[in-house]
Amino acid sequence: MTSKLEAAYANLFKVANAVNEALQTAEFAGGEKEKLAVSCLEVSLEHQSSILLLGTHLQYSSMFALLRPSGEAYVRGRWLFRCADPQGIVDFKNGKIKKFPDLLAEIEAVQPGHSMQPFRALIKSLHDFTHTGINQLVRRAIGGGHYPADDIEKAYNITSTFCLLAGLELASLAKDHAERVIKMAQCSDNFPPRSP
Repeated sequence: MTSKLEAAYANLFKVANAVNEALQTAEFAGGEKEKLAVSCLEVSLEHQSSILLLGTHLQYSSMFALLRPSGEAYVRGRWLFRCADPQGIVDFKNGKIKKFPDLLAEIEAVQPGHSMQPFRALIKSLHDFTHTGINQLVRRAIGGGHYPADDIEKAYNITSTFCLLAGLELASLAKDHAERVIKMAQCSDNFPPRSP
């Protein structure tokens, strides 16, 4: 492992631990909307833990396949919490899920200054990794079954950012949110979160 790759892995481990520790005893208030948002954000964090575990065991194809779902779960959770109206919740529960670009646009509309543009590009570029496309296959072929170190480092950095963003969104749903955000901020090199 290169020193940059080791540092990215160590930072992801540190961020994941900080988020888990800050949210361990969190109690979430609210109704159905908030519960759905919490569930999406928890799925995002679970994917991130799986990425860390898969990377530890050199299972890079599966690790990369989870990057997009991790980001999508975060965005859906954020949209549910920040944007969804009662009809949007009903539609979501009935499987009528808005298209991803629409979710991003609605988040930007209700949170001016929070550009979701990096997610547009990133999610599209991760499509091949999730669905065993040419980007995934070429990297396996180049690395003799393993991914290049630079790509793995980027994946760890993206995951660290997703982890912190999902953690902060969950913390904002917690009853004692300010204390939890401060805990995460004190433990992370990624604070404030960078765009992926």
